[in-house]
Amino acid sequence: MDRGWNDLTSATSIEKYFEETSEGFTIYVCEQRFAVGQGSDYFKKFKGTDNLISSDPAIKKVIRKILAWTQKNVPNIADLIKKCFFAEELASPVSIIDIITALSKLFSVNEHQAVGPKVLDPIIIQEGGVSARYLAQLISLHKESILRPAIIILLQDNDFDRAKSLLSKCPNGINVKMIRNSGKCEMFKVINCGASDIDEFLSSYAMQCFSTCSCTSRKILLNEEWADNSILRYYSPLVFKIRSNLLFDEKDVVRDDISTLISDIS
Repeated sequence: MDRGWNDLTSATSIEKYFEETSEGFTIYVCEQRFAVGQGSDYFKKFKGTDNLISSDPAIKKVIRKILAWTQKNVPNIADLIKKCFFAEELASPVSIIDIITALSKLFSVNEHQAVGPKVLDPIIIQEGGVSARYLAQLISLHKESILRPAIIILLQDNDFDRAKSLLSKCPNGINVKMIRNSGKCEMFKVINCGASDIDEFLSSYAMQCFSTCSCTSRKILLNEEWADNSILRYYSPLVFKIRSNLLFDEKDVVRDDISTLISDIS
């Protein structure tokens, strides 16, 4: 992560810590001393509310609500991937028309809204009971949303280095503001290195974590063992990466990937 520095005076209200002052989407990370010190009274207000998330079941419930809201207009990517590439696992046969329709939806781009008429602001996540994968998914869904409430993570300790690892699968380039009880703040940018294998890549794509897909190495995607001698399965992860890169306007990367694809299949 890249780093910058900022200091806030003690006279500044707690809410001021969570106002975006830089370009781009910002996540707020508070050390444990801040959560029980300066910010204690502020966070107590959200105890027992939907704003405070402290477990995987709770964060999955929030994610399901977001997906239910967005999928009124945006297709379920996980279901489409199953229909296209894992049809043998489905209970009923899938027709060619269904597959073509699913592929068309996979490559469509829809602007979405991550929250309904009742906007939860802020979203406060107590680290410890929440998995990094669900945290990354929640952040990804809000980063691309029209409405973006503040997302605040309360660490279970004061270790910002560990927090960087926790956020490593979040969208590439988002800002992370780390807040200490002293009032000192550190600004970082997430550098997402992509998925480590095909399963993680497809899981990220299914959960709409397109930044992880975009940053995944081509060597991981062109995996003969996973493809099992199927041309469709062999090249589909690379095609998904191309689609992800187009979402992030990575034209130079897309050019190289398309050239590789054309060269291999011609």
